[in-house]
Amino acid sequence: MLIAERHSLAHSAVMSFAHDAKPVRPERPFSDEDLSPAAGDSMVFFITEDTDDEIRRYIKAICRTLDLKPSTLAKHASINPTTVTRFLNQTHNFRMKDTTLTRIQRTALKQIQAVENHVTHGLHGCEDNGDDLRFWQDWKTDLADLRVALEQSLDYDDMAKRDRSISRQEMVFLPLIDQAAAAGAGMYSDAPEIVAEVPFLLEQIQALTRTPTDNLALIRVAGDSMWPTLHDGDQVLIDRSVRTIRRDGVYVLRAGNSDDIQVKRIQWEPGKTVRIISDNTLYEPFAGVDPDDLAVLGQVCWLGRRV
Repeated sequence: MLIAERHSLAHSAVMSFAHDAKPVRPERPFSDEDLSPAAGDSMVFFITEDTDDEIRRYIKAICRTLDLKPSTLAKHASINPTTVTRFLNQTHNFRMKDTTLTRIQRTALKQIQAVENHVTHGLHGCEDNGDDLRFWQDWKTDLADLRVALEQSLDYDDMAKRDRSISRQEMVFLPLIDQAAAAGAGMYSDAPEIVAEVPFLLEQIQALTRTPTDNLALIRVAGDSMWPTLHDGDQVLIDRSVRTIRRDGVYVLRAGNSDDIQVKRIQWEPGKTVRIISDNTLYEPFAGVDPDDLAVLGQVCWLGRRV
């Protein structure tokens, strides 16, 4: 992640952000809270290591750039100002909570627009050259860097929370078999190699089927005979506990003495025979098939497709 680093002037007076106020260049330090950068400090708007000192430097850099006292920023974030000032001044030994830091970050992001408005007025009101112009330009750059850094940090935090939420849920890993079930023709060995284990949420699988996960597997479809229902390359989830044609549906099967494995739609006919159907109308169906002549390897209960 790119670290935005600015060696700029400290913006150290509380400013009026009213549109009709004359822009004032801050020139004095805060009287009650020390935001002066330590030797070697720079305007780095990311936390580069998980230490209290680094978090203190980070918060001070935010406050200097927004020209806000830490206590003022804390109030905007609905945080007890004493909590923040004691942490920054190291008068109490405690770690800042992640939730508190996130509230500070979100509040700082909201405050940027008001400060940017003030800086824009400052740029319009100064001479075309000289120290004043460089001051306002540096401040504008720092604000832009801070905005990007805060947005990236908050996006990362949101993704991490989602990842932690998923990790707390039980996962299952289903085998992906290396050989295709041919929607047309293909070969399927007696002991197919498992090339991958695909993760699913257990809750998701339980919503699809009551079959124990040990009886589930994924295979890839090959061919176009089941188009448009199934496409070449689709992954289908197979319930391998199904070994007979219990009802109409899509099955993985071997017909007669053939080694060809096919994915086909099976429909019961009046009487005791079934019809083997390819959803692609270019392929003729087979009617009057004795179900005992079919080796059912499983029933399709889900498909996955790359968009």
